Amino acid sequence: MIMTMPKSVKTTAKTGLLTKADRAFIADFSKSSQSHVDKVTRTKALAMKELVDAGIYDVHGKLRKRYRSVA
Repeated sequence: MIMTMPKSVKTTAKTGLLTKADRAFIADFSKSSQSHVDKVTRTKALAMKELVDAGIYDVHGKLRKRYRSVA
């Protein structure tokens, strides 16, 4: 399941604390994120495929130009 973050997280006006709906969304997002990380880091090959798909590495295992100056 792909979840997107809302433009803003609603808070209660008086206290500035998260609402129950906000907490539920964050818990679901956290669970989904951890599930994805667990799935793509099972092996080095899966991790590299994810990095290639994200455009961070090219198919030859080299960092893309936009990321070279950062590393």
